[in-house]
Amino acid sequence: MEESTALDIVPPEDLRWEGTRDPLFDPLLVRWLEIAATAWEGYRTRGRGVVLTTLAGGRVVDIGYYPGSPCDCHAELVAHYEPSEQVIVVVHDLGPELDYLLPLAGWPSPREAWEIAGATRLGATVQ
Repeated sequence: MEESTALDIVPPEDLRWEGTRDPLFDPLLVRWLEIAATAWEGYRTRGRGVVLTTLAGGRVVDIGYYPGSPCDCHAELVAHYEPSEQVIVVVHDLGPELDYLLPLAGWPSPREAWEIAGATRLGATVQ
């Protein structure tokens, strides 16, 4: 029996694919290297968790790492993601929108991003 991953838990209609324009997703892609490197650094030093991002004016203005799940309702998602390949991102929008929690995978992978840029050199915060 195969183990499920975070992307298996998310309904297909909620997945975002490369090339899809999205006002929430696009700012994350611009900062992907930093987000992915922060995720790997956080996982290496604190264990499974989420990358917290704050959006303002359509841009990511803050990136940090929070160990564990931000709530019980997302504990299964955090427990099943593949840290070397995936990132669980919490998006806090300073506007009227609600916070979002998204499992993401991309290139470079979190491990590769960390090797390229290291979260500490990028100025991200690991709590």
